[in-house]
Order: sequence, then C-alpha cells, then structure tokens
Amino acid sequence: MFGPQSPTYIPLACGRHGTTAVATYLNHKDFAYVDYIMSVRNVAGGVIVFTPMKDYAAAGAGVPAVLGFNAPWWYGVSIVLNAHIHLGRVADGALYTAADPTVAADQCAVVRIDSSALGDSAANGPYLYVTVLITALVADFVSVVAVGYPRHSYGPNNLPDYTA
Repeated sequence: MFGPQSPTYIPLACGRHGTTAVATYLNHKDFAYVDYIMSVRNVAGGVIVFTPMKDYAAAGAGVPAVLGFNAPWWYGVSIVLNAHIHLGRVADGALYTAADPTVAADQCAVVRIDSSALGDSAANGPYLYVTVLITALVADFVSVVAVGYPRHSYGPNNLPDYTA
C-alpha cells in the first residue's frame, strides 16, 4: 500500500551577495503548495524586502509579475548571530518587508504559495514558475530553499505551521 508522497526540498539560491538576490525559478506544475524559506545574514542592519515573482516561462524568460494575491508569511529575526530563530505568523501579503533590526542580524522569512492561485497570463497561458526576489541587501549572505508539497498528497489542513 502506498502512502502520501514526501515533500521535496529544492535549494534555489545560496551565497549571493550584493544589493539584490534572485533565486532560481521553480516550476510549480507538480506541487499543490510550495514553501519558500529565505534566510539572510543581514551584515549591517537595514530593511529587507522579500518578493515572490511569478512567470509563465522558465527562468524568467516571459514577463515576471508580482503574485497578485496575498499569501501566508512567517518571519523571525535574531540579533545574536548563529542563534535559533523563532518564527511568528505575520500578515498575509504579496510581499513582506522586514523591519530594520538596526544591527547585524540573522533573518528568516517563509512564504507559502498555493499553486492553484498563480492564475494565467491573458496572452501566454498559466503561470507555472515562481522565484523570490530579495532586495535592499548590503553584501549579505542569502539562502533560499523551496519545500514542494506534491498534488494529491497535501491540502491546506496537513501542511506545517512554522510557529514555535
């Protein structure tokens, strides 16, 4: 007898420095939901903006667009570097702007994308690809990992809650 399929973990970005980081585009075709877990070592403090972007073509070859709907977010920060970060549920939104910790800090944001909510491009068909744009960086270290929950195995009532 077969049980539900396990989630798939996909590294999308690691070690990007500079003022902007763009993760690899992920195809949502086989996933009901995808959680994007974004970690930033904010070396100088400052506001960080996390923006999921959708596209109808792979690798952003089409016309990337903001989500167009509000998704659930979790966020946490630690000014003690390399310490455990406790995530809390924050307001749903198409993007998340993290407050300035004013000092070096480790920050983590998680957004859950419902693949069925991505919609269609009027001229080009369904939006299947998603990336995460992280801006306002200052030589910061960035890591993005996606957790894909397969169709027919996961629904809104059996997904993890990131709050401690």
